[in-house]
Amino acid sequence: MRITKKQRLIATICISFSFFAAELAVGFYTRSIALIADAFHYLSDLIGIVVALIALMSLTGLAHIPMDHHNHRHTTMSVKGPGRDLGMLGVFIHVLGDAINNIGVIIAAVLIWQLKGEGRYYADPAVGVFISLMILLSAIPLVKKSGAILLQTAPEGVNPEDVKRDIEMIPGIISVHELHIWRLDQRKFVASAHIAVDSRTVQGFADKAKIIMECLHAYGVHSATLQPEVLEASPVIMPDSGPGSQDQATSIDANHSVCRTQRPRGSEQECQVICGSSCEGLRCCAPVHPE
Repeated sequence: MRITKKQRLIATICISFSFFAAELAVGFYTRSIALIADAFHYLSDLIGIVVALIALMSLTGLAHIPMDHHNHRHTTMSVKGPGRDLGMLGVFIHVLGDAINNIGVIIAAVLIWQLKGEGRYYADPAVGVFISLMILLSAIPLVKKSGAILLQTAPEGVNPEDVKRDIEMIPGIISVHELHIWRLDQRKFVASAHIAVDSRTVQGFADKAKIIMECLHAYGVHSATLQPEVLEASPVIMPDSGPGSQDQATSIDANHSVCRTQRPRGSEQECQVICGSSCEGLRCCAPVHPE
């Protein structure tokens, strides 16, 4: 007979509630702070399991068949991540805290039972404080790493300036600005950037985007949003070298092969696609004012 998830959760709820009631009763009877604290710890676990059971019962019939989309299957997706998964580390700390707490209660009980004098009763709160410090010290690195992901910080070992410099070395790329690299979780790094290209080479931006993605791939970034910005080729004004026409100037199209495109200073770093002047202070891409 196969036991369903619902039956497993119900059995777990019954066992956890039994431990909660027993520890709470014995804790108040023996006036043990550690036992009472551990009883309410079981209560927090019990509430989480009840929520899981309610969610399972609510979703029954909504997702029986795995669905294919975005080129992957949720039931078979396997991503090789870092050595320590934050979720598993959190579970390990949780289980370790439970084990240390139970051992501490036993040690405190033995000390109170075997020793004589009023000082023996300090064993129970001392063990409780020690357990709290152990859990706190082990949880600080987990909170720090999780907080860095929630704040969408750049991945460790990735310098955005190095990435920008490498992308700007690609032929046809004039400049890169508003490059942002952040983490969605431990495994997924994403990026966004404004890529300034010349109007003569914008038709081949798809090929350049593939090269940019290969560059980002080398830094561990496998998903990126690239916004192309076209810099219009401006005409170059050259003086006429003919006799008697030194004050005249001839306008040569910048698409001509013998001339180089000239642009206003700082135009390569300015956003070419903006929503309007009224939201200038709200944009990430700040205007560049030439000196």
